[in-house]
Amino acid sequence: MSHSRHGYEEAAWDQRLETFLRLQERAFHDLGGVPRLLRMDNQKVAVLRACFFDPDVLPVYSAFAAHWGFTPLPIQPRRPGQNGKQERAGGYVKDNGLKGRRFESLDAHNAFLRHWNRTVARLRIHGTTRRQVSTHFVEHEQAALQPLAVTPFPFFKSGTRTGHPDGHIEVDGAFYPVPDALLGQAVRAEWDVHLVHLVRVFAQDTLVTVQARVAPGLYAPPPGQRSPEPTARQRAYLEKLLGRCGRVGSALRQWAEAALAERGVRAIRLIQGVLGLTRTHPRARVLHAATVALQHRRFRYKELVPLATGHGAAPAAPALPTEDPAIRPLTAYTLELFP
Repeated sequence: MSHSRHGYEEAAWDQRLETFLRLQERAFHDLGGVPRLLRMDNQKVAVLRACFFDPDVLPVYSAFAAHWGFTPLPIQPRRPGQNGKQERAGGYVKDNGLKGRRFESLDAHNAFLRHWNRTVARLRIHGTTRRQVSTHFVEHEQAALQPLAVTPFPFFKSGTRTGHPDGHIEVDGAFYPVPDALLGQAVRAEWDVHLVHLVRVFAQDTLVTVQARVAPGLYAPPPGQRSPEPTARQRAYLEKLLGRCGRVGSALRQWAEAALAERGVRAIRLIQGVLGLTRTHPRARVLHAATVALQHRRFRYKELVPLATGHGAAPAAPALPTEDPAIRPLTAYTLELFP
């Protein structure tokens, strides 16, 4: 706290975004309230683009700040002196609390920090204010803090995606439909991690669709449908893919049609991958792979690649010998030889 110098200390193994947010939540609970303004460094877990006049804060951190009711205010890049009180507080913890000490575990480390804060840090007389830190905090700062949020922040992830020609975007290995008007355009996707398993798609900060999360490799059904049946856009795209397969060879088109019948919309990306093999492998080899795969009902990309590269080619049938000293001609056999 900038006025009393009262603080909260906790060590962590990593600097992931969720870890960073949960540390701040525990700090708010320890302080008994939330400050209205939070000065911070330009760490990547919070600041997307550092700029003194108009910084871009990570969307997840902006939602976290709105949930707890504070305003994040990054300092000027490469100017640590602007946050001198925080820098000095970190040095005080290292020099007074941790210097020369070793701990057997992270829990032991944090248990010591909590004890040190209660018995040393908050009871000291600060050299600048000339007052006891804990008393100064209770008398002047604690009453100015905002109340705590009722629930923890529902953590989610965020990222930019581009609408694919088949009418979907990819999130964590699964595929979610987007409106046709957004195909080929960049959209922002937000997906929950722990509590409510939803995927939200935004176009220029406007919510356009909300979907329930599905397992990796699956296609989420469009709104109002229970099963991911091909949409009109997908059917048109499928016809285009099948036409490309037919131009490569009839064997590839037959395999692609069988893959669609076997795997449904999940075969769309599979067919795209197999068509991509024609750019790096001979056409005859890809057609051979499609023929063998269709015979053995193989509709997985990992099974097609060895066939196309020649590592998984079917063994040739052994040729029967027709000439050998032990083989007598048929004219040598007469009916008299048989009883």
